[in-house]
Amino acid sequence: MAFQGKKLINDPNMVIDFCLENSRTIAAGIEARDGFPADPKDIFLTDGASPGVHRMMQLLVRSEQDGILCPIPQYPVYSASIAVHGGTRKLLVVPYYLDEATGWGLEVSEVKRQLEEARSKGITVRALVVINPGNPTGQVLGEENQKQIVEFCKNEGLVLLADEASQGSITNSNTLMVDINAPSQGSITDIRCV
Repeated sequence: MAFQGKKLINDPNMVIDFCLENSRTIAAGIEARDGFPADPKDIFLTDGASPGVHRMMQLLVRSEQDGILCPIPQYPVYSASIAVHGGTRKLLVVPYYLDEATGWGLEVSEVKRQLEEARSKGITVRALVVINPGNPTGQVLGEENQKQIVEFCKNEGLVLLADEASQGSITNSNTLMVDINAPSQGSITDIRCV
């Protein structure tokens, strides 16, 4: 089922057509914003960010020994979703700490340290969550930092969960928000990026 305006669509073929049409519109918007093509077949629509996060956790978490690298501080949808989909916050949330002294920046060396520590405890880390701009911190990752993150995920075999839902909220005219796919054009296809 889907709604088109106020009209409820029950026919499965019409729902598929409706979703594909929306995916094409979204792909065109991404291309206009970022300057490179997006494939509508690679766009998965959900009824909000939280259901999308929940769905990704269902796909990624296979056992109680699986973990997801999550920033601290963070909007709690990730740790809550991990708890709902198979484990406890203590077990599955692999925290990495943002550096307040550098404007809540993400240091890849800190993420690497946390990844290695988790692996030494027998935790299979499946993904890295990056929230850009940060929620609740508001930090915006620089282009070079984004390239480092993509390369790190590629080297470590991690799915990159790039949460950029708040990018339209940036109001500081001196801040440039670059989609994490943009600086990585060419290498982004080598990793699983959600």
